[in-house]
Amino acid sequence: MRFVLACLTVIVVSVWRPSGVHAGFHSLGPGSGSCGTWTADRYGSYPSLAQADLACVLGCLSGIGFSVANADPPRGLDAAALAAWVDNYCQNHPLDVIEKAAAQFYWAHPH
Repeated sequence: MRFVLACLTVIVVSVWRPSGVHAGFHSLGPGSGSCGTWTADRYGSYPSLAQADLACVLGCLSGIGFSVANADPPRGLDAAALAAWVDNYCQNHPLDVIEKAAAQFYWAHPH
C-alpha cells in the first residue's frame, strides 16, 4: 500500500507541474531509476527488476484512476500495452526517470 501511495504522490506532483517532477524532489525505490534502466531491465537479464519497474508505472496510473474524478489513464489497456508504451517513451527519453514516463502517459491520453 505504501508503494502505491508513493507512486501516487509522484504522479500528483507531476500532474500539478506538467513539466514533470519538481526540482529538488527525489524519490527512492522502483520507478526512480532512469528510462535507460527501464530498458536495460526489460531487455536484459533482470526480469524481477523489470517487474518492479512496471509495478510502479501500473501503481501510479491506478492511483490516478482511484483518486482523480473521471480519470482512467489506462482506458482498458492491459499491462503489456502500457509496458510497450513506456518502452517507446524510454527509448526516446533514456535520461528521464520512470516516474516521468508514467506521468507522460497520463498527459498523453485523454483523462
